[in-house]
Amino acid sequence: MRKLVLEAKAKASTGATGGSKSMADDLDGMNKLEKMVGEAISGITRKPFDSLSKKNLLAADLGLDSLTTIEVISIFEKVFVTQVDGLELTRIETLGQLLEELGKIAKDPSKKRLSTDPWFSNFPPMEGVKFWWAYPRYFANLFLRAFMKTYCSLSAVSSDKIPLEGPVIFTPNHSSHFDVLSIEASVGFQRIRKLFAVAAKDYFFNREWKSLFVRLALNAIPFDRKKHVEEGMYTCKEIIDNDGSLIIFPEGTRSPDGSVNEFKPGVGQLLTHSAKVKAVPVYIHGAYKLFPKGASFPRPGSLKVVYGDPISFADLEPTPESYAIQSH
Repeated sequence: MRKLVLEAKAKASTGATGGSKSMADDLDGMNKLEKMVGEAISGITRKPFDSLSKKNLLAADLGLDSLTTIEVISIFEKVFVTQVDGLELTRIETLGQLLEELGKIAKDPSKKRLSTDPWFSNFPPMEGVKFWWAYPRYFANLFLRAFMKTYCSLSAVSSDKIPLEGPVIFTPNHSSHFDVLSIEASVGFQRIRKLFAVAAKDYFFNREWKSLFVRLALNAIPFDRKKHVEEGMYTCKEIIDNDGSLIIFPEGTRSPDGSVNEFKPGVGQLLTHSAKVKAVPVYIHGAYKLFPKGASFPRPGSLKVVYGDPISFADLEPTPESYAIQSH
């Protein structure tokens, strides 16, 4: 995460774009296909979205080989629920040609396919803010707050530091399934409707009842932590672009002993994606004792959620030391 943020900031400050290009060749961030493909390539190559051009050669300019191009196509298949077959990659040399071919496939009704994922696990993320999900979740959140305050004696420190408007990424330590619940039960109600929890697809979205529960109660979105990572990052960026907020665990998985483990680079990518998004560091104390990894049922006890000062990409100094201090 540290290295990624520093590299992205260095590129932004030097204005490196990988060559001149006309505005007509720029990718349109309002076009779903161009935005999806551009962000997928940006995530794989670490080249800024704004530096990409439709005239870019996939191999020579972007460094994409057949495997990484297939990775982009697999993200396209998931996002557009479309089967890509018969596409001759050897005949596609530029990004513009790739966009043209994928655009034809996206418009071809014969290419549409049914999802093989469990019900309630494959959906546009902003569906979660619509009333048929938002109203049940509101009442579920009322019950959650009552449960967490009585069973877990939940208390929040410095929750007034959370910005009232704009997208926010909550970055808590992760030692228990109570971590997400602690944040969902302690942030202001104005954030609940557009607050999304990033959840492991292989654990929370492998059964219909699990998928339904985490979507209804937590507005969770599936994140494949083993493969198709860029697909999950695209979903997170789409939420940020729609002023939604995220709960992301920088450690990637629950700590087996309650200690804070090494952070992954995902939050850094999202911070560099938009100037308006802020990361709010969160420390959750007591969750490991109540519901550690491997436990089958939570114990009653005391939970405390401490919110830190919001951090934006622009706030970070271009040194590893200063970023390390602000990340903990």
